[in-house]
Amino acid sequence: MSNTEQKTTMQDGSTHVLTRELDAFEQILWATDRIEPRHFLLVTEIDNPPSGRDFWPTALAAVQQRHPPLRVRIVCDPGARPRFVATGEPIQFRLDHGTGEAAWMDAATRELHTRFDAEKGPLIRVRLVQGESTSHLLLAVHHAIGDGISAVYLTRDILAAVQGELRAPLPARMSREQLITPGSTASRYDAVSMKVGHIPSRQPVIATFSLSPDVADELGLRCRYERTTLHSALTAAALLASEGPSRRSLSPINARHHLPSIEDDVGLYITSGITSITEGKTDCFWEAARTVRTQLDHACTLPPLLDNIKAMRSMLANIRSEEDMQALWGAIRCELGYQTVLSNLGMLPFSNSKSGVRVRAAYLLLNAEPIPVMGIATVGGRLSVTMSTADGDKHMPWFRRFEQLLSRATSFLR
Repeated sequence: MSNTEQKTTMQDGSTHVLTRELDAFEQILWATDRIEPRHFLLVTEIDNPPSGRDFWPTALAAVQQRHPPLRVRIVCDPGARPRFVATGEPIQFRLDHGTGEAAWMDAATRELHTRFDAEKGPLIRVRLVQGESTSHLLLAVHHAIGDGISAVYLTRDILAAVQGELRAPLPARMSREQLITPGSTASRYDAVSMKVGHIPSRQPVIATFSLSPDVADELGLRCRYERTTLHSALTAAALLASEGPSRRSLSPINARHHLPSIEDDVGLYITSGITSITEGKTDCFWEAARTVRTQLDHACTLPPLLDNIKAMRSMLANIRSEEDMQALWGAIRCELGYQTVLSNLGMLPFSNSKSGVRVRAAYLLLNAEPIPVMGIATVGGRLSVTMSTADGDKHMPWFRRFEQLLSRATSFLR
């Protein structure tokens, strides 16, 4: 083990056991999950999966041994901060049979609607919707233990394990906050009062569309010509499809480039950026995309990440009761004031072999909110956009406007 690795692992008895307090970001996601679900799904469309049910629990057990966050639950003793502690529970696996988009969307809706029991663990579930030739693997992850990139690595490891390729165990890692600001301590709150009541979970509405490899490649070329990025163009389309004089969108941002010791690890290693345009000032598509790129480039730097960590700690400073947490959750949404969320995983690192499991597409689904929440993933050049929302009647027209803007983007004049 390298010196760098020694400094970034948790060593409570074993380097492969995760036992530590949650940092401020993890605490907020854990606590607000007790109000409304905070988990997400990564769905992969696959060919040639093993046909027997027994392959999957064995593969999942191997992946669970590789990644320490898959073997934890969250406990909160009176007067203490919540902690990750070990659990011996296996990963829950369900096998369904169905064909086509409707089958996996129905399963995904049920998974988004089903809460995790964080006190029992583990904080991950897997479901396979098996068809005659094409199947869909659904991976549900509690946000306190992982981000979208974590789900990509987990899916890759699961598909490798069902084909007999087992990968070495990884050490338990420190949190984002501990790695960026060593020696820091998060704010405490009165855990005795934190018996937060659930808001009834809203049935999510899901919609999706894809850009073919040719169209996605053409859009990417045009983005480079226009001195912007594909994600900036996607965000610009979301903003322009929205209504109102000031339009804002939130984008989760991968922070692993600030954490060189974190590679294929499962963990919450993201920050976020707010992008905005003003009606009448940024109505040109490519001008909006360049504006968004400037905003996101700044959000990816270290100072905004440090500000994000500081803000997370401040949010917890005065939490003493259920009412405080409810108020905090409302204040977060009100202060940031975003109308949409776009989470883009980029090009997923799935290598297909002719004889093994082949990944055809991937869909990222974030938990339903009263605004459009979109996940974007690209496999083999095919870019898939998936929206989940708690208000389909209101947001389906917005989603269609977004799709139309994106399909016309390559022909827009500057």
